[in-house]
Amino acid sequence: MQDSQIQEFIKLLVAGQSRIYSYIMAVIGNRDDADDIMQETTSMMWQKFGTFEPGTDIVAWGISIARFRILEFRRKQRKDAKIRFSEKTFIALEQESKKRLEDIDDYVSLLKNCVEKLSSRDKNLVDLRYEQGLSVKDISRRMNRTVQNVYYHISRIHNLLLICIKDLIKSGNY
Repeated sequence: MQDSQIQEFIKLLVAGQSRIYSYIMAVIGNRDDADDIMQETTSMMWQKFGTFEPGTDIVAWGISIARFRILEFRRKQRKDAKIRFSEKTFIALEQESKKRLEDIDDYVSLLKNCVEKLSSRDKNLVDLRYEQGLSVKDISRRMNRTVQNVYYHISRIHNLLLICIKDLIKSGNY
């Protein structure tokens, strides 16, 4: 694989891995098992990246690979007599997981729309806390505010975003 292909794979994987993992976790329900399946899925995606069609949905592709890893995991569980769900229950869980991923995409879209409506000061605070992952203590130092003041502003922003999302859902403008 060429360097550009490697970089493209990493870029796409980073963008989609949390959604793929969410799907696996929703179906499996156990973090250790989900971590193992995610690792196997990522490895398989890497091995098969040459067959991935550019411009298609990496998450859908990753979920289809994860589904086979999950089925293999379930077969092994059955052999080890640790089966947790019937096949019918597994299929129902899988369908519900896919639906919830779609719901999450809609919610993220609404959230992005509402974040854009925030003041630049509030956007900066959201960026520091959620994009850069700074602790409230670090933000308070950086902005020369008290920790309580930062918590207050984050809480206020949460409320503004919640109201905005509810209003968008009510109006159907999303």
